[in-house]
Amino acid sequence: MSKKAHTDGTKAQIGDRTMKSGTLFLALAALGAVIFGITAYAMVHFVEGVPRSITAVFALVVMFSVALSVVVVANLIDVFKGSRAGLRGAKLHKRFVTLLIVVGVLPAIIAFALTGTVLKAFSDEYFVDRVTEANLVARDFANGYFTSESRKLGPEVVQMATDLSLQAQTGLTPEAQPVGFRKYLLGQAILRNLSGITILDRDYNVVMEVSRLPGGHYRLPPKAYFDDVSTPGAIPYKFDANDRNTFDAWYALYYTPQGYFIVAYKAENPAIAEQLLQVRQFRDQTNEVETRLAELSRTFAIGYGLVMVLLLLGAMWIGIIVANAIIGPVRRLATAAGAVSEGDLTSRVEIRKGDGELGELGEAFNEMTRQLAGQRDDLIAAHEQSDARRRFIETVISGVPAGVLNVRNDGRVALANPSAERLLGAAPGRVNGADISDVLPELDGLMEQAKALTGQDVRDQIELSRGGTSRIINVRISPDDPEQPSGFLITLDDITELISAQRNAAWGDVARRIAHEIKNPLTPIQLSAERLKRRYGKQLGEDREVFDLCTETIIRHVGDIGRMVNEFSSFARMPEPILANVDLREIARSSAFSFSVANPNIEFKFEIPDEPVVAVCDGRLVGQAVVNLVKNAVEAIIEGDIGEPGQIIIALETDGTEVRLDVIDNGRGLPEKDRSRLTEPYMTTRAKGTGLGLAIVRKAVEEHGGSFALIDRASDGNRGAIARIILPAPAAEESSKDVTETQADEAPVSEQSAQMEREA
Repeated sequence: MSKKAHTDGTKAQIGDRTMKSGTLFLALAALGAVIFGITAYAMVHFVEGVPRSITAVFALVVMFSVALSVVVVANLIDVFKGSRAGLRGAKLHKRFVTLLIVVGVLPAIIAFALTGTVLKAFSDEYFVDRVTEANLVARDFANGYFTSESRKLGPEVVQMATDLSLQAQTGLTPEAQPVGFRKYLLGQAILRNLSGITILDRDYNVVMEVSRLPGGHYRLPPKAYFDDVSTPGAIPYKFDANDRNTFDAWYALYYTPQGYFIVAYKAENPAIAEQLLQVRQFRDQTNEVETRLAELSRTFAIGYGLVMVLLLLGAMWIGIIVANAIIGPVRRLATAAGAVSEGDLTSRVEIRKGDGELGELGEAFNEMTRQLAGQRDDLIAAHEQSDARRRFIETVISGVPAGVLNVRNDGRVALANPSAERLLGAAPGRVNGADISDVLPELDGLMEQAKALTGQDVRDQIELSRGGTSRIINVRISPDDPEQPSGFLITLDDITELISAQRNAAWGDVARRIAHEIKNPLTPIQLSAERLKRRYGKQLGEDREVFDLCTETIIRHVGDIGRMVNEFSSFARMPEPILANVDLREIARSSAFSFSVANPNIEFKFEIPDEPVVAVCDGRLVGQAVVNLVKNAVEAIIEGDIGEPGQIIIALETDGTEVRLDVIDNGRGLPEKDRSRLTEPYMTTRAKGTGLGLAIVRKAVEEHGGSFALIDRASDGNRGAIARIILPAPAAEESSKDVTETQADEAPVSEQSAQMEREA
């Protein structure tokens, strides 16, 4: 399974889980809404003063709010899960939902804040502030009246306590004279316009009580008041209303030095008491109104808040529905586009009812993918056909013996077949992408000419030197399009062997004619000169020396001409080789024997293995060829004046399929000019050379089905040249037996070498 398929499967599983979780959340929303609605109804129902209609509405609002909140949360969870899972269009979906929620929620929050602020300001200004102000006025009136009465009654009770202290010094006390003391208290009440007086001991027990009101009885102050006035350093007296529910009288509490508590009561005017009661009732009512107003404000805030929450949740839900309606087609389109981008042109957008313009876009996308699929099929078919043609052409080109290069207009090689790589001496694949000027600088002039001659072929011959060898190449440069060429097709035909064969054939015919025309008169001329020398040499006397010099010159030049004729004859009439399995080790050693004796200043080295090195050849012809190569190596060292000891290495090795024999010297090396023609007849760089030695060697080797090559030794960092003969090796199972049978029939190589040396 591919990574894409695995990812799509994972996303599909996430989508399935999302649908299941959405169903579960809907069920939970319904259950939670019912539970919260019942709970809210029960809580509000038992709140005093709340109508049942408001309670029912409150419960319904709670139910809908809980249900919507669960649905909204479930949808938001699905949105964020899809975004985290990397679903196509999930990020846009999340942004769209967030934007719609913000657009829907923010105005509602602002409206809620403004409404609450306006209502609070209105209630504070037109109700709360005025009621509070009236309450403060009433309270100030009551407090002022309370303070005024306190200032009147307080000093009276203090003065009365002073009078009682003076009477106590005279013996008038409650304990000593109860009747007299009661009369005195009554007189004090009348004198000071008091409604009643009560005397208590330090244990808060009533000692004496008088009252001017019939049946009047006043309450005692709270015990805390007694503690307040009896504490050392306490307030001088305590003032308060006898009954705050009726305001029928006021009292003042005082503690005397004798340890008595005096409570003086003064009745209040009923009209004033009624006014005080009204002020008290007004204050209580305003306090209750403020409390109810606060409760009403809280109830309104809660109700309004719940309604706003319901509206917010509804706005969020509508925003999610709108986002889903918009993002659904976009997501399907994005999913299909993603599949197309990954190569699946069979993907189609599902068109649903209500998609609107997005549905039209999906239909256009489906039509586009259908067209793309058809075009891709056509392109694939065309590409397969083109690829088949390309493979066919490459197969044909790779099998063509000629080198073929496809060069673009920018000079870069687009294609090179193996033959071209071999001609250029490059590794496989190294020519492709290279600049033609770098790999084949010999074509710079021809390339400029081909670019100038639009639509025409350019033909020429060049000499290509690579790896120490030179080849004659027939070049043809053709444009790939005669009218608007985008590149060129370069054909490289190696005609070196063809030219060499043509020259060899021509020179062979010339050699036969020369040998026939010249050799016939040479023998009579030589015999005549020798006869003249023998017959007339002794009769000449003083002129004999001149006569002998002339006859010897004739005989010597006739011999030279004879040797040249013999070489012409050898080149023209190369005998058919008698092939046998021959061990070349002895041939390699014996070929250099006479040269090593004649040239002691040259070091001869042999790199020959111990085991037999067998080749299928004519031992006599191969021995003559090796002698000729060693002779050339000796002459190259002598004529080269190398300034160091001469060295000739004869190396022999085989890989089982062919045998390689190298004659390596450190002489003057191969010439730079006409290097490829050194093996052609009558091509020589020596003053007295005939130019047939290497030609005979090459012809003899090729008659054996082998190959001959001259290699510049400078390629491995040394001086000199390498002459290499490659001959075929016999089958492994026959080589040992055949060598044993043929070695006895071979002519002594030393004699062959001497004969070759004489002929050379």
